[in-house]
Amino acid sequence: MVDPLASTRRFIFWSCPQVTSMPPYEQAAFQAISFLQSFYGFAVLDYSYQAMMYYRNLAGSALAFASASVQFIFCVDPSGSLVRALAYALDHTSYDFI
Repeated sequence: MVDPLASTRRFIFWSCPQVTSMPPYEQAAFQAISFLQSFYGFAVLDYSYQAMMYYRNLAGSALAFASASVQFIFCVDPSGSLVRALAYALDHTSYDFI
């Protein structure tokens, strides 16, 4: 008779104590989930994480666009009068509709 526990494999997931944005137990849980996904061939999606990454990418694109726009305006108007006019207009605009 074959002992079912004799063929059992054990996996240990751990993380080093270090300063990261993710606590150590979350790092170990992430390792375990990654292993299970590769072992059983399924995918776990965290939709709140997906939404957060979408907004992060959107904010990064908006920031890059704003930076490129300011650089373009300074190339077109080196004196900066257009930028000052835009800043004045933004400071004196009402946002009651939001």
